[in-house]
Amino acid sequence: MLPNPMAEQIARKVPSAKKSALTREDEFAFLIEEVLRKLRRSFDEALDRFGLSRSQWRALFYLFVTPGMTQTELARRLELERASVGSAVDRLESLGLLERRALPGDRRVWTLHLSRKALAILPELRREADGIYAAMVGGIAGSELKAARSVLRRMSDNLKAD
Repeated sequence: MLPNPMAEQIARKVPSAKKSALTREDEFAFLIEEVLRKLRRSFDEALDRFGLSRSQWRALFYLFVTPGMTQTELARRLELERASVGSAVDRLESLGLLERRALPGDRRVWTLHLSRKALAILPELRREADGIYAAMVGGIAGSELKAARSVLRRMSDNLKAD
């Protein structure tokens, strides 16, 4: 095994370094990451039969709630680069789930709209998501979820970069 200079440095400076190298905060952050990783994997498996990615699924629901968004607006909502969203939009269009329409008065800008085909599968996508969420929160009391939501919201607010 190759020596790990960082671990050696910590071990010299901190008694019982291996035991104390991970803080409670580390473990908590790792747990949040683990839940998110499992949630992403569950969504990937559920969406596979539709030929959709998570970003494409999210785009469909954002466009259902706010029809006529531009690609730039959608990129902001998805927190992705415009080019990545462009690829997702191209794929959704090729699947017949999305239509691009020229913005009246500015033919350089396209607005995005769901097709009838997309509207027809949204209820099924909703059921898939609801099933995943039900499995995720199974056995957890409503009061516990409310407390967890409150704590996570405050943590998010604490980390806002804006």
